[in-house]
Amino acid sequence: MKRILIAFLFLATPCIAGDDRADEAISDALDLLQSRRAKLTEQAELAKLDLAIERLMTVNRQATLAPVQTRRVTSNTETPADRPPSLLPSVKIADFIDHTERYKGQIVTLPLMVRSRALIPQGQTLRDLAGGAARFQGASDDGNRLDLMIDLPRALEIPKLSFGDRAIVSFRCTQGNLQRGNEAVEVRRPERD
Repeated sequence: MKRILIAFLFLATPCIAGDDRADEAISDALDLLQSRRAKLTEQAELAKLDLAIERLMTVNRQATLAPVQTRRVTSNTETPADRPPSLLPSVKIADFIDHTERYKGQIVTLPLMVRSRALIPQGQTLRDLAGGAARFQGASDDGNRLDLMIDLPRALEIPKLSFGDRAIVSFRCTQGNLQRGNEAVEVRRPERD
């Protein structure tokens, strides 16, 4: 009796609608269980076997009626890094913080605040940091803070922004890292309403 129940559990578990092998296995298990039922005399074993047959028939019915479900393979899901390098539309800061590696190779545009301490002395601007890196900070809608280092190429046209000024920064995320490999493509002041 235990072998029959183990066979039932083993055969009923992998039921997938439309899978011919699973349908055949269920039919074979039902035939086996029904043929064994006639040989059993003890009432308890008979009740267990009836329950097993009923469950197997229910699983078989559900598998036949259920739509075919496919597993989504995570490596096949599209991420921002799968798209050709372009200006990504409306990147959410929270998503960029949580999934920075997905943006590797992409151009990202974010509203940020200049936070480089080198600009604190009077007269220093972001333009003075060209050829080096600058620290920027942003905040998501839910309050998460983004702390980001961005390289500023010498050839890039950079406005005279001071510590604490807001900017719209477009940068290429070359390494999928918040502190390294982010190269500015455009730095501009935000549009005034």
